[in-house]
Amino acid sequence: MKLRFKKHKMVKALRNRFLLPCCLAAVMMLMPLLNHAQATDKNDFRNNHISLMISDIIIARVSVDYERVIDDKGYLALHMPVSWVLNDYFTLFNNDQLKYHIGLGLNIYPTAQGKFKYFLGPELRYSALEVYRYVKYDNSRNDIAPGYTRERVKGVFQMAFLINNGMIFTPTLHFAVSTVLGLGLQSEFDTKGANNRNEILPKATFSVRLGYKF
Repeated sequence: MKLRFKKHKMVKALRNRFLLPCCLAAVMMLMPLLNHAQATDKNDFRNNHISLMISDIIIARVSVDYERVIDDKGYLALHMPVSWVLNDYFTLFNNDQLKYHIGLGLNIYPTAQGKFKYFLGPELRYSALEVYRYVKYDNSRNDIAPGYTRERVKGVFQMAFLINNGMIFTPTLHFAVSTVLGLGLQSEFDTKGANNRNEILPKATFSVRLGYKF
């Protein structure tokens, strides 16, 4: 009985003696794995993002945007939007028919990359237009405007400067949903001499996008 008691007491002493060092050793072995997992959750993002502006489908326009993160932390990204009109689409302030546009901009992520983030930044956008202008006609046979006829003029271009504000939701490593609102100014340049307006007009854009990150 005494021998069994002494044996049990010895086992308990050995267990108490080695339990704490074994736990500390296990924690030390797991710490690098835990640190790596935390670093992966924070910094593991994809540098490339291509998105389709699904809201533009309503007006028969195919618009995509390519974005490339240019720093290691994910605070800055260059992006290039491209849009091509499949049908007649007129701008908000006049009868100019947009044909296509291409742009270059910078997206700034104040809190870097993550699942739900806000971004903003400037964008320059170049657009090609076809415009309708009333041209004076000597022999008026047009009831639209006596003495004038309406004709389509190509060779009109538009430059716009926008400040974009957007929110992006990235539920998985590769899939993203975003909305972007752009506010700015636009001005037209006419190579055919048909544009008599030299004023600067306001410009606003809005889009809902589905994207893939890689």
